[in-house]
Amino acid sequence: MQEAELQLIDGRLVLSRETAGLWLGLGYVRAALEKSGFKVGQPVLPGGAPQDFTDSLTEIFNNNNSGNILFIGCHSVSLPMVLEALLRTSPCRKARKVCLGGPGTLRLSRLLMERFTFLDAVVEGAGEDAAVEIGGFWKGGPFPRSRNLVIRVGEKIIGKAMPADSAAWFDLWPYCEMPLNGSHVAPVAWSRGCDCNCLHCVVSAQNGRLQRKDLDSVMGDIHRLMTDHGIRHFDMIDDYLGGTRTAVEQFCERAEKIDITWNCSLRTEVIDESLAARMFSAGCRHVYIGLESACQSIRSALGKPSPLAEALRAVEHCRKFMSVTCSFIWGFPFESLPDFVRTLALIRELRADGVDTASSPFVPFPGSPLTAEYAGKLIYDPDLAPLALGLFDKLPEIAQGLVRKHPDIFTAFGLLPDENFHRKVRLYEEFQQLN
Repeated sequence: MQEAELQLIDGRLVLSRETAGLWLGLGYVRAALEKSGFKVGQPVLPGGAPQDFTDSLTEIFNNNNSGNILFIGCHSVSLPMVLEALLRTSPCRKARKVCLGGPGTLRLSRLLMERFTFLDAVVEGAGEDAAVEIGGFWKGGPFPRSRNLVIRVGEKIIGKAMPADSAAWFDLWPYCEMPLNGSHVAPVAWSRGCDCNCLHCVVSAQNGRLQRKDLDSVMGDIHRLMTDHGIRHFDMIDDYLGGTRTAVEQFCERAEKIDITWNCSLRTEVIDESLAARMFSAGCRHVYIGLESACQSIRSALGKPSPLAEALRAVEHCRKFMSVTCSFIWGFPFESLPDFVRTLALIRELRADGVDTASSPFVPFPGSPLTAEYAGKLIYDPDLAPLALGLFDKLPEIAQGLVRKHPDIFTAFGLLPDENFHRKVRLYEEFQQLN
């Protein structure tokens, strides 16, 4: 082992320690570091309620002395709280280096480095290669070659982070410190990235084009989780399982031979009744499908490839065999009030048919084409931001101050300019109360 010690901190505002899937990203980074010979401290997950998140992180940064390098993963929602905690504790950290990564840094690396001088590096997208190279550089090794990071060297900020596909995670075991014992489900990743570039989505910007690791490796992970932890139910956390119908059929062929159940997300254009039946036979018990809107014009604008009628048929095929959740997003400037009402009506119909639904206004995360299109036009309303984020009774004052000062960084706390948004909010609240 190298003498370098590093500390991983999950700063993504996790609401439940039972949500083991949120550990997977840092688990891969940890595995990559250890494979390269680094000694890594026990990963830290802040506890407490969302409104206490900054205080919890501050305590961790002040009191945790495991490692002279901090790798912190964050989400856009938690980013201002993470930065405030780092700012509070910067005099105490002395020579400790700080690298920020995770979904919250997408398209923001250089801005973050320029405005928050206590950051020593920022990684965008896949972090396995970059973490190993940064750790080595800070211990006297060669300068990092990964293109998806920005690093501070003296007074200079070097690099312009670009999305980087990485196959480094294919052969890594990310579960070493995950709270799996006693759990009834484990997350498993077969793929990363996406070949689509939907207007509202950040997946392709975050992880590049679709990459699938070898199916033998995926089944090996599942067998090991079964053997070592007694787990029989798996959450396939790919943005859409396999990417193609053939890939889904191949997974089913392998899953049919072992006693497991599993959930997944699917693209509607690959589903018909025979595939839904095959998936159920192979152990699939729940499918998540993104419908987004009841209006074909909205779906087309967002880049959803299948017609609404075809997507609804796919929902019906799946519903015959397993439970289904359909997701919807609203609050787009190009969504009229009648469009929104039609979406609410479809949600009501689906619920009446026994389909679970999830719906929320669009959150302008950095990296989505739609956020870029409306750059500089977002509206900040602290009374509505909690609705968009769905985590706070009241947006913490700390977050409000940073958002006002750096609106181009904290776009996830903004709203697209939609003249009907307030009316949509009222209609949505009334709808939720009645349905």
